[in-house]
Amino acid sequence: MIQRKRTIFNDAFDTKEDLVLLDGVEKLIKDLHSNGMQLIVASSASKVTIDRVFRRFNLHQYFTHIVSGEDFPNSKPHPAIFEYAANLSVAAKENCIVIEDSTNGIMAAKAAGIFVLVIIVKIQKGKTYQRQTS
Repeated sequence: MIQRKRTIFNDAFDTKEDLVLLDGVEKLIKDLHSNGMQLIVASSASKVTIDRVFRRFNLHQYFTHIVSGEDFPNSKPHPAIFEYAANLSVAAKENCIVIEDSTNGIMAAKAAGIFVLVIIVKIQKGKTYQRQTS
């Protein structure tokens, strides 16, 4: 049952013509890249999922590194994934920025000592974001 659900989802994800990135995300990626910013993705998602998204939206060309949470024993809010990504960057950690949309990601970025820019996406009914400012 779970495998069938996953197959249906993957097929729809790969073929649905009106599937797009969140509003403004593609423009932001292209603008940052064209202005010489190094982009590294550090996602809790599996490598397979990240690759599927990157192939679907032709994103590989914009990112120098892809870091998956599956390579770390602790997931966000543990800071390891962001610490690792910052070490891959040509910039010093204090010059890095994390763009995050989840409470655990915000906590992980803060714990890593990296400035975090929070994007708020549609909040589902009954779901709230904990305030993560200090």
